[in-house]
Amino acid sequence: MMPITDFLSCTRVFDEFESLSPAQRQHAKTYATGLVAASNKTV
Repeated sequence: MMPITDFLSCTRVFDEFESLSPAQRQHAKTYATGLVAASNKTV
């Protein structure tokens, strides 16, 4: 199960998403996708 701190930091990424540049948005997408994939493997 994903620790609550990971969930909160992931939520923060999406909250800040609108203010990012295109390159930063792509990085944020990759980071968030990586978190989701990692959490799916541990469940």
